[in-house]
Amino acid sequence: MRDDENVKMLTFVIPAHNEAAHIEACVGAIQECAPQAQVVVVADACSDDTAGRARRLGAEVLEVELRHIAATRNAGAGAARGQVLVFVDADTRVTLPVVQGILAALEGGAAGGGALFRFDRPVPWHALVAEKLAQWFCRLSQMSGGCILYCRRSVFEELGGFSTELYAGEELDFAHRLKRLGRFYVVPQAVVTSGRKIRLYSGWEILKILWRLALKGPRALHDRSGLELWYQRREER
Repeated sequence: MRDDENVKMLTFVIPAHNEAAHIEACVGAIQECAPQAQVVVVADACSDDTAGRARRLGAEVLEVELRHIAATRNAGAGAARGQVLVFVDADTRVTLPVVQGILAALEGGAAGGGALFRFDRPVPWHALVAEKLAQWFCRLSQMSGGCILYCRRSVFEELGGFSTELYAGEELDFAHRLKRLGRFYVVPQAVVTSGRKIRLYSGWEILKILWRLALKGPRALHDRSGLELWYQRREER
């Protein structure tokens, strides 16, 4: 399935805010798995060397000042030349089996989808439980969001991209809307994504944030305040 002509159809869009510690691994993994693909890094309000490191690897870099993940993803899609868009978080590493799975799904008629994930190690025990539960849910429901999402470019344009009314959860909203247009397929292979949030926030802190959002309901995602898990970075040492 590693066919150069098929890989040329792919554009990887990487939204990134101060991801100098991870961007090289992210871009490098894509280039190893899909060397013919276009890679677009959207450096959003970066004060570190994210953009420079991505450029030195040969990625196309779009610098913006948005601090809005949905708008950042949309900006990257606007620079895409591929017929298939793959949105990958900057702290995530794709694998060849995942790329092969995406190409196979598209050849089989899927309009878009996601993939399973696993955290890099080490992570606390409760993260391993969450990882297994998330994998089980994605397989059972054929629904995913988070660190990787792919779709045909025509589908992205028909849906109008990610909703800029949302400051988080925009990828799940997009997946739900995509399902109304065509088949959403979760690739059964896994990407590797950073477990830094779980290492830096205690399980109790994460539960409090999620509980507060649940009490507010969907309107909580329409305002950046209260979304510190997404917009207030704690750095690993």
